[in-house]
Amino acid sequence: MGGPRNVRPPRQLSPGRDRRAQERQTATPTQPGRAWRKYTRSRRYANRAGGRKYDGPVPEDQRGHSGSHGRRELPRGPEDPDKAESARIFKEAWDAVEQVAAYTDWRSEHRSAHG
Repeated sequence: MGGPRNVRPPRQLSPGRDRRAQERQTATPTQPGRAWRKYTRSRRYANRAGGRKYDGPVPEDQRGHSGSHGRRELPRGPEDPDKAESARIFKEAWDAVEQVAAYTDWRSEHRSAHG
C-alpha cells in the first residue's frame, strides 16, 4: 500500500508522434508548436468563415501534411470581431505565460523528458 499507484511504463511513440514531439521542441513562428497552432487557428477562423483556407478537399496522398497541395487559397472574408477578440485574448495570455520563469523552466524539463 505504500508504493505509487497507476504507474504506467513509458509510451512507445509512433514515427508521427516522434515528429510532432520534435516540432514542439523547436517551435518558432515558422515551425509552429502546439500553442502557436492554436493561435493561428483562431486567427484563421477570425479571417475566414468556417476556417477553410483552401478550396476543395486535401488529396488522399497528402492527408496529415500541411500546405495547399495545389489547391487555390480562398479569399479572406470580413474579419469576425468576436473571433478576432478571442484570438487576441489567447495570444495575450500565451505571451504572459511565456514571461513566467517557473513555467518556461518546467516546459524545458518536460520537453527534455518527454519530447
